[in-house]
Amino acid sequence: VIPTGVEPVTYCLEGIALSIELRDLQAGKESKGAPKVSLPVRAKIIGRAGLFLPFQVAKRLAPTHAVLVGRKAPLFTAPAVLDGQRIVPDFKLESLIGTKTIVLYFYPKDFSGICPKELLAFQDQLPEFEKRNCAVLACSVDSDVSHKAWLNTPVSEGGIQGVTYPLISDFTKTITAQYGVLAGEYDYNEEGHLICDGPMIPYRGLFVIDKNGLVQHQVVNFFTLVR
Repeated sequence: VIPTGVEPVTYCLEGIALSIELRDLQAGKESKGAPKVSLPVRAKIIGRAGLFLPFQVAKRLAPTHAVLVGRKAPLFTAPAVLDGQRIVPDFKLESLIGTKTIVLYFYPKDFSGICPKELLAFQDQLPEFEKRNCAVLACSVDSDVSHKAWLNTPVSEGGIQGVTYPLISDFTKTITAQYGVLAGEYDYNEEGHLICDGPMIPYRGLFVIDKNGLVQHQVVNFFTLVR
C-alpha cells in the first residue's frame, strides 16, 4: 500500500534504499552505496511495514543539523502557557509563520538561579519586539504545570511573575533535540539498559525565524553563559 502523498516510484526506490541501509547498519558498517532516504518517507515505510528499529539504528537514521541557518525551522505542536496563566495543550509554531518574525529561545530549566533574569529581560524588551512585529517564545523541557507555577511565583522569590509571552513545554525533549540544543543523548549500554550521557536539558539556544519559516540566525551558549 503506497502511503498518501508519496509517489509510487519514490516509495519503491526509497524503500529499497532503506532496506539496504538497515542491512548495513545492522551488520555494523556504514552504508556507502544506498542513496539517502528522507525521514518522512522512512517513517511511512516503517509504519506500514510494522517494523521496530533498534534504538541505535533509529538514532543514526534521525537527521542532525548543527547549523539550522538557511533551513526551514522544525515545526512543532506542544503544550504551552500563554499570557502568564492559560495552559493550552497544542500550541503550534506554524500558527505564527507567515504573520510574524519569531524569536525562539531555549533555557535550561524552571526555578533555576540564572534563568529568571533572562526571561524577565526578554519581558522588559517585549514592546520593542512587538514594534517590529516579532513574537518571542521561550522553551524548556519542564512541564506546563511547572511553567505555570514559576509564572505564579513572585520575582522576589525567584519567580518570573509578569512574563506574558508563551512558555513552551518540551517535556518529551523532541523540540530541543530537533533544534540541536539538547545537552546529551540517549543510548543503550552493553546490558541493554537505556542510558544518557548528559543532563538532558537545553543549552541556551536562540533562533530567529523569518515569516517564511526559515532560520535566519542562531546562537547557542553553555548553561552558565547568559545571553
